Amino acid sequence: MIKQLFSEIEKHLKKDFPELMGSMNPPTTPEALYKIEKSIGLKLPEAVRQLYLTFNGESKGHGLFFGLEFLSLEESVEEWKKMCEVAETYDLDLDDDLECYPEGFLKCKTASKHYFPISHDYSGNYLVVDLDPGQDGKVGQITNCGPDEWDRFVIAFGIEGFLKFILHHIKEKNYRIDVVDGVKTWFLKEPHNEHFLNTLGELDLLFK
Repeated sequence: MIKQLFSEIEKHLKKDFPELMGSMNPPTTPEALYKIEKSIGLKLPEAVRQLYLTFNGESKGHGLFFGLEFLSLEESVEEWKKMCEVAETYDLDLDDDLECYPEGFLKCKTASKHYFPISHDYSGNYLVVDLDPGQDGKVGQITNCGPDEWDRFVIAFGIEGFLKFILHHIKEKNYRIDVVDGVKTWFLKEPHNEHFLNTLGELDLLFK
């Protein structure tokens, strides 16, 4: 399913933005995945494993996730380590200031070792795979977190759902192509914003 969804994305962007899929890295290996899972003590959902066995991130910063770069497995682990440091030291009272949507789907935590980053914005904010969801959520759901992310949303119930979310907006022609710092990238057309995480509260989410 992951490969099929990427093929659909590539087909629909072939005219407007072929550079996006052209910048994807070659896949990682099952052996590398196993070693990383063992080293961090986490079992990644099968769909996440298939994601990295299809493409190991991107290399030219075009921003698979509407301007946010898809991290390689190795980059994800480095960001996960930073997340763990925050999770061990932050003031737990900060959790009380978070708003999480839908209610019951997320454990409202500022940071957690059970958040596995797949993208970041270079300012400490992330898209993560949530491996420890709330009572109504699902392991592997995609959410946002970081020091600027006081409102947390379940974007999709897994990587497949997240790619379907992207494909949905492509098919609806709800995207625009820009050049930022000399690099071609893309954003959602509506709501109009150059930071994907700032659009979440205005979007239909919960893709499966």
